[in-house]
Amino acid sequence: MELGYVDPLEEQAREKARRQAAAEEHAEALQQLNTGAVAEGMARLQQLVAAEEDWPAPRFTLAEVYFRTGSLPGAAEQVAALIYHGVENARVAGLAGRVAAAQREFDRALEELQFARALDAELPGVDAQLGSVMLRRGALDEAEQAFNRALERNADD
Repeated sequence: MELGYVDPLEEQAREKARRQAAAEEHAEALQQLNTGAVAEGMARLQQLVAAEEDWPAPRFTLAEVYFRTGSLPGAAEQVAALIYHGVENARVAGLAGRVAAAQREFDRALEELQFARALDAELPGVDAQLGSVMLRRGALDEAEQAFNRALERNADD
C-alpha cells in the first residue's frame, strides 16, 4: 500500500474526465435509442449504470426504456434503485406510478402519481394517468376530474 501525497488538482482533473466520459457514454446510448438500436442502447446504459451507481440520469433513462419495452420488473428495479439513492422528484414518482399501474398495483400507483402531481402539477401525462388509475379503481367522479384537468393542461395527454 502506497502512502503518499495525492495532488488534489490531479484528482479533480481525473474525476472531471471520468464524469465527462460517462456523460458522453450516456449521450451515445440516447443516440442509439433514438435511432432504433434499442438493444445496443440498453446494453450501454446497463454498463453505465453499473459503473456510475450514484448518477441518476442513465438509471432513469434505463428505467424508462425498460418500461416502454414492457420489461416491468426491470423498470421497477431501476425506479427502486433511484429512490434508494435519494432521487425523489416528479419524473421518478410519475414513472413509479406508471410502472405500478402497469403491474395492476393501483393503490401504489395512485399514491405515486399524486406525489408526482404534488411535486409538479404541470408534469405531462400525470393527470391522464391519474384518471386511468382512478377509473380502474371505480372512482368515476375523480377519474372524470383528472381527465378534465389533463385536457385543460394538454389536449394531447
